[in-house]
Amino acid sequence: MLVPNRTIVDLEICYAKEEAKYVIDERGQAIKIFLNSNSSIFKDSYGSVIKKDNTSIDMYAYPVTDNPNRKEIEKANLFEDTELLLYTAKLDWELNNINFIDINFIVSYIELRGEHYLIKEKGRAGQHANDYIYITFSLTKK
Repeated sequence: MLVPNRTIVDLEICYAKEEAKYVIDERGQAIKIFLNSNSSIFKDSYGSVIKKDNTSIDMYAYPVTDNPNRKEIEKANLFEDTELLLYTAKLDWELNNINFIDINFIVSYIELRGEHYLIKEKGRAGQHANDYIYITFSLTKK
């Protein structure tokens, strides 16, 4: 049975995203993503810089690769050498109403294993038809 206004390809993409999320949630490591935005940093009436508490999102990442080699980095659709490489399910981001473009990696960071990591680069991997299944990150210690 087909869902109205959905094509077979759309349904395949939905199933692929759900399967990826299921695998990552079962096997992955818990991460906390702190999404800062430019609006969370402002100046008060005296000119002092004020930083509001930023919101965090809990999700899982799998695989998490320490010191990835060049082939692993390219497979994740990233380009720079990095200390840590991780995959997150794109569906997790969509459920939190966050688009790939909205992830401001310059001011955001990720907490993993009790340590804070800066997002060095972000990418998309696992292309299925006209969409991606994973959002990937290369990280460096804060």
